[in-house]
Amino acid sequence: MVPLKNDSLFSCETPPFPLQVRDGILTQQWSINKTWQWGNKELPTLFNFSLDCRYDIREDRLKGQLVVDEYDYWYMGWNESTKKREWKLVHKFTLTCEVVSDYIVPNAEGLVVKIRDIYPQRGMCAVKYHVDKEYAESIPQSFSGILGPFKVVWLGYKPTRSDGTGSSYDEGCEGQVEDSGARFDQIIGEVEVRPCDDPDGWRIAKHDMVIYTNDRIETGEKSWAVISDPRSVYTMKPESEVIIKFSLTLKEENVLVLMYGNLMANIKRTIKEGALDIQLGQAVLGTKGTTFVAEERNGISRLKVIEGEVKFRSKATGETQLVKAGEEIYADKKKG
Repeated sequence: MVPLKNDSLFSCETPPFPLQVRDGILTQQWSINKTWQWGNKELPTLFNFSLDCRYDIREDRLKGQLVVDEYDYWYMGWNESTKKREWKLVHKFTLTCEVVSDYIVPNAEGLVVKIRDIYPQRGMCAVKYHVDKEYAESIPQSFSGILGPFKVVWLGYKPTRSDGTGSSYDEGCEGQVEDSGARFDQIIGEVEVRPCDDPDGWRIAKHDMVIYTNDRIETGEKSWAVISDPRSVYTMKPESEVIIKFSLTLKEENVLVLMYGNLMANIKRTIKEGALDIQLGQAVLGTKGTTFVAEERNGISRLKVIEGEVKFRSKATGETQLVKAGEEIYADKKKG
């Protein structure tokens, strides 16, 4: 009996259909066939996937278990009576792993997520051998790959908290909640994110998390965050807070709100068929390809342009000025 190695176990695992989450529960199975060559003969390898997850309202993730069964054709030797090589379909192993999804929002349209091993470096997946271990040298000890990306369809009711208040994304959101297209490039120190206007929804920022429209991001003392999307890079300095009010699909009213603190922005380009505004307490900045620093402190909105030009409109007076590279301007509640 000769086992043949298969080193690409998780290279083709995405099913050709969306994952269906019904009432916060995901239970789905699918199979994938691969073929490998033995001389001029093609033999299949079968993978059965079973994904069982629940929506965790506290972490805004799908969390659960992935079970993978592999079936291989093994060469059993030459049969003298039939004068043919003999092959046998063997249940090679069952791999059971704890998995977790990207951050996820119930009922968000066009949602795409990835699912990964919770412990990619710890070898925490349980392996059950269905063949002798001496024939199982190609069996993985942990699932270190990534499933997906999957399209997710929400069916039934939205997940609710134990107190019945519903998902944190349902509270105080203005407009559609969807992927903003922004991601964290760098996180230094204490950086937190909370959805919409849920005062208790703060969670620790992570590099792989999806930043949704209307999410708030806050940096603590001696903490920094670099956020980017396909058109811009934003550097949040210590003790600052912003609200993301844009997405890649919106064509109008794309806004980033600086609630307080200091923000450096490098705007590569404006959004197609629209514009990106930086909203301060006392002013609104109309941006094109430019680099600038905006600050909101003690009721005073300041702008310093490093490269390019920025339109600075005072909320108090309504007056708009074009601020060029090397120039600074500020506005307050009284005189603008």
